Amino acid sequence: MTGDLGRFGVPSFQGGVGLLFPRVLAVAVVLSAFLTGCSAEWYKERADTQAYGIIAEKQQQELGESRAFSIEPPAPAVAELEQLKPLSAGAELEDAVGGPLLEAQPTGLEAPGGAGPAAAEPKKDPLQQPADDAGADQPLTEGAAPGPSPGETAVELVPTDAQPAAPLDKYALLEQKGQPIPVPESARVLGLADALLLASRHSREHLSEQEGLYLTALALTLEQYRWTPRFQAVLSGELGRSGEEPRLSAWDTGGDVSVSLALPHGGDLSASMGTAFEGDFSKETTQTATSTWAVSLSQPLLRGFGRSIAQEPLVQAERNVIYEVRLFERFRQTFAVDIADSFYRALQRVDTVRNQWTNYVRFTEVRQMNEALAKNNRVPEFEVDQARQDELSARNQWVTAVENYELELDRFKIELGLPTEVPVVLDARELEALRAMSVEPPEFSLEEAAEVALANRLDLMVTRDRVADAERQVELAKDQLRGDLTLTASTSIGSTPDVEALSARFHEGTYRVGMDYDLPVDRFSERNRYRQALISLEQQRRSLSLAEDNVKLAVRGAYRRVEQAIESYRIQENSLGLARRRVESTALLQRTGRARTRDILESQRAYVQAQNSVTQALVDLFIARLALRRDMGLLEVDERGMWTWQMPTRENLVERENE
Repeated sequence: MTGDLGRFGVPSFQGGVGLLFPRVLAVAVVLSAFLTGCSAEWYKERADTQAYGIIAEKQQQELGESRAFSIEPPAPAVAELEQLKPLSAGAELEDAVGGPLLEAQPTGLEAPGGAGPAAAEPKKDPLQQPADDAGADQPLTEGAAPGPSPGETAVELVPTDAQPAAPLDKYALLEQKGQPIPVPESARVLGLADALLLASRHSREHLSEQEGLYLTALALTLEQYRWTPRFQAVLSGELGRSGEEPRLSAWDTGGDVSVSLALPHGGDLSASMGTAFEGDFSKETTQTATSTWAVSLSQPLLRGFGRSIAQEPLVQAERNVIYEVRLFERFRQTFAVDIADSFYRALQRVDTVRNQWTNYVRFTEVRQMNEALAKNNRVPEFEVDQARQDELSARNQWVTAVENYELELDRFKIELGLPTEVPVVLDARELEALRAMSVEPPEFSLEEAAEVALANRLDLMVTRDRVADAERQVELAKDQLRGDLTLTASTSIGSTPDVEALSARFHEGTYRVGMDYDLPVDRFSERNRYRQALISLEQQRRSLSLAEDNVKLAVRGAYRRVEQAIESYRIQENSLGLARRRVESTALLQRTGRARTRDILESQRAYVQAQNSVTQALVDLFIARLALRRDMGLLEVDERGMWTWQMPTRENLVERENE
């Protein structure tokens, strides 16, 4: 390489490697690489550490304990579901469908000749009559007994045997297996605790609420940062030439470092240092170096002065996190009740399917019995038709119940955050466990329940504190009506030119101090904001009054629903006992010929309706008691989303009030 080096080793475009400028440039590059080398993942982890720390601190402050919290995307719900116990044949399958597959309580109906209860036969097409010597094996056609009434048009029913063979549909397969509920292969058994845990990790609604709390904590980190020293650093460099000179004619490089700090009473303090290196190849003296130091202060003395005024954004951000912690905990309480309600409503559908299946089996027995009796002319043909028609209706009710159950289960999967195609069954033993629940009324009065709710409801605490927020906003708006009186001070000091870039020349520095006063002449917008703040305060006070009334209303309604649910459950239990006795008595009367087919069918319909009503009343009672605890603010939910189930007593409430 050829070329000339200048006095300070700075090369031309044709010259060799210089000394000073490349070194300065190298230092700048290394420093820049260091400062910009932090990855996006590092920034994310720093944000998470700060936000999670704030949330844990506020949880400890408000709830008495800190809980594991993360907004990281969870593992796929399907993978977590596979850890649950798979459904196997035998007792577990029976538990999943609510009992033995072909269980049918005795109806008391006897076949002709006292042969005992009529046996259930394999299901055939209900539109086809059973065979007998009188030609009953023929399908009902026009002109066949019983014929159409005068003025009616006979409907021809095509015999099943005349149809091409077709694969069995879902319901025919279930009938063939004697299984009332479709159970997918490799299904996992889902209990209440499993459902609550899955929902707390995968529910879209739950994840969104978690993210809302996180974002509020993240906003607080920004406000906290504004009250810490804030540093900035800038590096710059430039090469150039002038005219038609082909060689490099000038260069400069430098850097600036500054720090600023917000003062507690509303002021700002800043300091900076800048250093510049310059070179000119067209002159003999080609290098200069200078530095500058500067400090400035600005402090309001009227409008904007004071810790409460200056730090209001930080205070509000702190309170916002507290509000979100309370509201998130309130959401978890409500969410747990909602998941439990959906879980038991789906189980209620299981029980309904089971009851409708048993009802279908019994109606089939009645139809078989009537057909056998009709062969001996002991039952008229129209009663056989009644039994057939009710058998069809019972089958339709079972089919409808199955469809409703599957739809309810799919909705529940979506609520949990599971794909609808995931094979799960609900553990029917959870429903049986409810039957051991106490049906006694609460041991505390309605007034006591309302008082506890006013003291413990987290959402009501937030509403109360927002009144204090509105009061502070009034003070802020009032402060804005004052004039601006600002104290300013600054200094700027340079270095010795060309010789010692880091040697400050204090005696040649610039020092200034001053005062600015902006008279409160134009305060129109501030006036309006002050009036708006006063109105907002009154609105917030009314909101608090309304919220307290709504809490009392909710507790009174929940308390009464518990009382109503207890009474309803007792009534439905008694009704079920009467319906069972009615089935038994009509069966006995039918044996002696004193009960007709309609009596048997009506008693059976009443019995299955009573069974369904008892299950609904049981679930209603459990959810009502759970909702009462939630509305009183006493439902404590752990990290797995499960509550500690215990209805409070009067002694518990007194202890809580004394804490």
